[in-house]
Amino acid sequence: MSLQEFVATVVAGIISSVLAAFLALWFQKQGGKSIVTHVIAAGVGLIGSLILVAGFGQTNSSGEIAIRTAIPVTQTAIAEEWALVHATETAFANQAHATEILLATVQSTANFRDLPTIISTPVENNSQWISVTKEFDGVLMVLVPRGCFFMGENKEDEQQCFDTPYWIDKYEVTNALYKLCVEAKDCHKPVPPDLYVDPNRADRPVTNIGWFDAKDYTNWRKCRFPTEAEWEYALRGVDNITSFENTSGSDTSFVGSNLSDISWIGAYDMIGNVSEWTSTIYDPKKFGHPYDAKDGREDLTDKISERITRAYSFGDFKGTVDPTHRTHSDPRYGSQFTGFRCVRDFQLSDLDGLN
Repeated sequence: MSLQEFVATVVAGIISSVLAAFLALWFQKQGGKSIVTHVIAAGVGLIGSLILVAGFGQTNSSGEIAIRTAIPVTQTAIAEEWALVHATETAFANQAHATEILLATVQSTANFRDLPTIISTPVENNSQWISVTKEFDGVLMVLVPRGCFFMGENKEDEQQCFDTPYWIDKYEVTNALYKLCVEAKDCHKPVPPDLYVDPNRADRPVTNIGWFDAKDYTNWRKCRFPTEAEWEYALRGVDNITSFENTSGSDTSFVGSNLSDISWIGAYDMIGNVSEWTSTIYDPKKFGHPYDAKDGREDLTDKISERITRAYSFGDFKGTVDPTHRTHSDPRYGSQFTGFRCVRDFQLSDLDGLN
C-alpha cells in the first residue's frame, strides 16, 4: 500500500466511523429500530469512504497531485480560516501563500516519486513533468527539469539543452520581499516609491527598479537572474508551446492570483502581470542567433549595455500572445511595467528532506 493509499484509508475510516455513530444516535432519537439504524449509518459511512478514496488520487489541471483533496481539514483549513478573517485583497493573496507554504513539504515529497530519475533523465514532453516546489529562505521555488527546446522561432539551429535542473521563483518578487532587502540596507527603494510603500500592494510584484537594483536583491538573497534561455524554457518547455493568453488586468495583480497564467513547471505569472528582467545583454550587432551563453552576452560586469526583458505586462496587448516576445531596457532605470524573479542553481543537497 502506498503512502497516499494509507493516509486515505485512515482518514476515510475515521470520518466514516464518526458519521456512522452520529447517524445512529440521530435515528435512535427519532425512534428508529436499532438494526435498521446501524445498517443505514454504515451504508452512509461506506459511501463517504469510497468518495474520499476515489478523490485522493486525482490530479489537477497542471499535473500536480491534488493535495487539498488528500489532506482534509488540518493544514489547509488552518491557512484558509486565517485568511478569511481578513476582508481585503491582500488577505486573498496571503491565504493562497499561507496554504502553499504549509503544504510545500508534503507536496514536494509526493511529487518526488523517483529522485534519481529527476536528476539524470531529461523530460520528453511537458505533461510528463509533475511540479516540484521547495522553500528556500522563505521563498517558494519550482524545479525546472533537464530537457531541450527550440528557442525563439523553433528553428533547428536554435535548440537549447539544459543538462542539469535549476530552480526558478514560483512567483515574481513582491514588494514585501524586496522590502526585506531594503531594510537590510542591501537594496535601494524603488523610484518613485509610491507603489512600493502602499501596504495594500505588499503581495504585488515590485516594480520601478532598474536591473542594477534588482541585481542587488539577487546578491542579497544569494540567487541570480535567469538567462533569457532559462526564462523561455521555464515558460514553454520541451513542447515548444507557441502561443499563450495574456489575461492580465488593468494593473498589477497579486502574485499567484491569476490561475490562467501557470507554466508547465508550476511558475505563476510568466506570460503576464509584469515583464521580467533577465541577465542577458541586448546587442544584436555583437550577439545574434543562435543563443550562446558563453559568447559574452551573459557578462554581469557590463554596466552599459541594455538588458533583455521577457513576458508581457498589464500594460501590453491582451489575448493570444507570442511567448518568444522580448524587449530591452536601460539597466539603470525601472518602470511600473517591469519586475523580476530569481533562479537558483540545483544542488544534490536540495533533495534533503524531500524523499
